[in-house]
Amino acid sequence: MKKLFVVLFVFVLLPVIALSDINYDPVGRWTVDSTYKEMSSNYMFAKTDFFFFEDGTVYRVSITKNKKDNDLTLAYDNGVWIGDRDGLTVRTGKDVFKCTIDDEGYLIVGKDDHSVKFMRVCSSEALN
Repeated sequence: MKKLFVVLFVFVLLPVIALSDINYDPVGRWTVDSTYKEMSSNYMFAKTDFFFFEDGTVYRVSITKNKKDNDLTLAYDNGVWIGDRDGLTVRTGKDVFKCTIDDEGYLIVGKDDHSVKFMRVCSSEALN
């Protein structure tokens, strides 16, 4: 009977242990992690996603809805990325970003007071 409980215990904990591994590979889709409380009073909605691919290409897609004009704006850029979790450099359009992936698995774009946190939406398998 004890062996049965040990086996069941292992099967119950195995998915939890598998899910606890943080993927530090930047490849995948990342979306801005925001409660929208920090946004300017000019915007009703703003969202930015980064799509990192294994071949070093990256796409940035941003959607904003302006309160005053009631306009929905879509902006997108393509570019390249190099580096690893501790030091990613991303160029999209004319912009260059310094990024890291922190210990919790978030993509941090920028530095110090001007950084934005992104969370992984899907991994590389979903993009292929």
